[in-house]
Amino acid sequence: VYSPKQIKGLSITVDYYNISQDKVGSIDYSSIYADLNAKGAASKYAAGFIFADNSRLTSNAANQVTSTNVGTLTIATDPAGDQKTDGLDISVDYAFVTKDVGRFNVGVNGNWLFNYKFRSTPRDAYYQYARVFTDSANGLGGDNGLLPSYTLKPYINHNYKSLSTSLFFSYVPKVSAPGTLFGGQSTTNAQRIDGKEYIIPSYFSVDLGLTYTVP
Repeated sequence: VYSPKQIKGLSITVDYYNISQDKVGSIDYSSIYADLNAKGAASKYAAGFIFADNSRLTSNAANQVTSTNVGTLTIATDPAGDQKTDGLDISVDYAFVTKDVGRFNVGVNGNWLFNYKFRSTPRDAYYQYARVFTDSANGLGGDNGLLPSYTLKPYINHNYKSLSTSLFFSYVPKVSAPGTLFGGQSTTNAQRIDGKEYIIPSYFSVDLGLTYTVP
């Protein structure tokens, strides 16, 4: 925290974070069924797979599993993935009091995301989730939603006698939504007709809060 003596009421905070977490991740069903279809009974998931007619995989031949004969799949829910993220949390706050119109508190909170990486197992390579949108259909087991490169959240708080006012802003820059292009799982995005990534536009929001205390 830096509070310059030359500007009373001003404080600047910069925090670098580097966080690692294990035993995380969701089940990547697309990869599991692709493995079953490619390897048959040799797939590591074959023991938990049952066809719609209650039969099981007994051959190592490919292309046995289709959308019309899938029955049930039982797999362990203990995730073997790990993820790591690092970036900066930045805060600037300025508080001052006026003679005629009360007390003000203005500032901005921001986050600058450097990396957000995940892998499903220790045998896999890390995928970079920072600056993209992923979900359960294309996240390769690490669907992390919207992770923009940075976010800005300015604010203005004001107090005057019995009236308190808060104005909050939020800005999120544009983010890529690659769909099935993510991680190189496909050469085209199967979630769009043109096969390309989708760009989620930047957006800006404003929230206003008012509080009046009755004397």
